[in-house]
Amino acid sequence: MNSKQISAKLSFEIGEKFSARVLNLNKYTGEILLKLLDGWKFSAQIDNPESIVENKLIRLQVEGFENDKLKLKIVTAEEKGQNQSKDSIRLFIKENSLNLNSEDYDIIEKMVKSEIPLTKENISNIKTTIDFINKIKENPTEEDTFIKNYLLSKNVESDSQKGNFIKDTLKNFFSELKNISKEDLFILLENNIELNEDNIKSFNKVFKEEGTIYNEIKYLGDILKADELTYKSIENTENAKESGIYKKQQDNIVGNLNTDGKVTYANGEKTNTDLRPSIMTENIDKPNEFSEEIKSINGEDKSQTKNDQSLDINKNISPKDIQEEGIKEKLDNILNYFEKEKGTTSRTSKDLNVIAGNMDEMVNHIKEQINMKTDEMKDIIRTFLEQNNDSENKFSKNIISQLNSNVNDFKLFNTISNSYYYMDLPINLNDMDYQCKLMIKDDRKKGKKIDATNVKIITSISTENMGIVDAYLTVNNINMNIDIKCNKEWIGLMKQGYETILESLSNIGYNIDIEFHEKKEEMNIAACREFFDDNDIGMLNTRA
Repeated sequence: MNSKQISAKLSFEIGEKFSARVLNLNKYTGEILLKLLDGWKFSAQIDNPESIVENKLIRLQVEGFENDKLKLKIVTAEEKGQNQSKDSIRLFIKENSLNLNSEDYDIIEKMVKSEIPLTKENISNIKTTIDFINKIKENPTEEDTFIKNYLLSKNVESDSQKGNFIKDTLKNFFSELKNISKEDLFILLENNIELNEDNIKSFNKVFKEEGTIYNEIKYLGDILKADELTYKSIENTENAKESGIYKKQQDNIVGNLNTDGKVTYANGEKTNTDLRPSIMTENIDKPNEFSEEIKSINGEDKSQTKNDQSLDINKNISPKDIQEEGIKEKLDNILNYFEKEKGTTSRTSKDLNVIAGNMDEMVNHIKEQINMKTDEMKDIIRTFLEQNNDSENKFSKNIISQLNSNVNDFKLFNTISNSYYYMDLPINLNDMDYQCKLMIKDDRKKGKKIDATNVKIITSISTENMGIVDAYLTVNNINMNIDIKCNKEWIGLMKQGYETILESLSNIGYNIDIEFHEKKEEMNIAACREFFDDNDIGMLNTRA
């Protein structure tokens, strides 16, 4: 070490900000050894050292001089970027003569981070939609006011058949619209998902309830098995189908299955108030036509480009056919997803070697269960596809009911899977089932692969006694930061195990830093958007 480069006589002013690299840090005393960009090194005292990673370049501000040491504080990303962000947004609003105030800055910032073009139309539509959602949440009478004005603008009598249809459609849509947050809205927009009743329902089911896709596919597998057993039993009975036994036993395979009909509309008219039972009854002996029937009900996928996005509520509530892709294609896509997901889980675990030492056995067990459950889901989907292509296939109405009720969940899951690896499975440890979520932001639609030296991962485990514990893992070259979030009452216990956890991770080749924080919100895809975001608001003008 060059002693000429170590100095205690460097001159700083209170409030001065500078960048320096962390050479050494004592997290218990707060003493830190820093290296300036010009090579000078010096010691200082710093508050909140828990968030600092050695060998990392950080931004600091001088607070004073105490106990013969310079006292510093970290300039957070919020402090560094807040003024720059506001200045960029303020300039953009002024240059484009937009009718926005400071409370709307958040909308512009979220649009930039979601890569939504900053056109006047997009900004106006999003602001109008957010304002309307807030209004109907705070005052339900706003719904009636909107419906009344809408009917008047269309010259439709409120008590007419068409008027009642419009009122019911809008009421159902508003009921779901009130169940999404601003963050949810931008996740839907970011992934080009149309804002309608079915998509909002599916979004909340898939990403806010536990194990939706896994449970739906597993239930489908149970019905397939029951069908197979029933058919084999009846197949040995002479003239079983002619006597009506076949249909009767199919109807009783899953006695408690919900077969409530789904209303479907075409060209503004109600075509069937109980469509699913009608299709099942007419086609119970024609299984090869099931997929085509469902295709004809749901139509073909109607995708939107970001430039074409519009959140005009009036455009989204018009009576029309429900636009979906065929079930077979959806299941094919899910099968491909789990093929990729299994490989990604293995590669990421292998590349990062996240856990070592005495935790090997537990981690290997978790990996085995993830692989086992993804294989289970793939096998169920394969079985369905094989039977669908089999001219002798004998699908029951329960299978069609299950697929018909879940097809939009599969569609939405596939769409968002283009941007995120997302798994939500029950994991068995010590004879107990724990719900486990894994999320990785990924640009697979652009053919990019996960970089093991620059990746962010979120895991969430539902424990027996401590509630849900989340871990936010960030890898940057040789540095790994693990931010564990749990309920406030368990933070102390977690910190007691700090050294044990650190020791178990000591031989994996990374500079490990572990933090413990209170869990402020549930981990879901919308709440985690900021964690995964790397976009710089300073790019606002170029994006616009």
